[in-house]
Amino acid sequence: MKSNIVQKTHNPLLHRDELVLSVPSEKTLSRKELREKIAVQLNADIEKVSIQKILQPFGAKEMQVHVRVYDSKETLEKTELPQIVFRNRGEKRKPKKKEPKVKTAKKQR
Repeated sequence: MKSNIVQKTHNPLLHRDELVLSVPSEKTLSRKELREKIAVQLNADIEKVSIQKILQPFGAKEMQVHVRVYDSKETLEKTELPQIVFRNRGEKRKPKKKEPKVKTAKKQR
């Protein structure tokens, strides 16, 4: 897979590079596959690559991928939203367990 860099911006305040890539593909690739291929192409550690968006219009053979490449893994985990970090790792968040409501007896007058 050879992707073209459409836009590249360095954000020194957040210690990351923000990229928009144009990736030719017959089908929409998974985030995991895209992360691996983008990390190899950019010579970056896969733990430092975060995919924000994958856009592929219906019938198009090319997708647009919004990627952020951080300077360190710690910066990525500190800056990104938790759901984005989980999504990029391929994990799903565990749903919160609901506590059963305890019914209290009404006071009689």
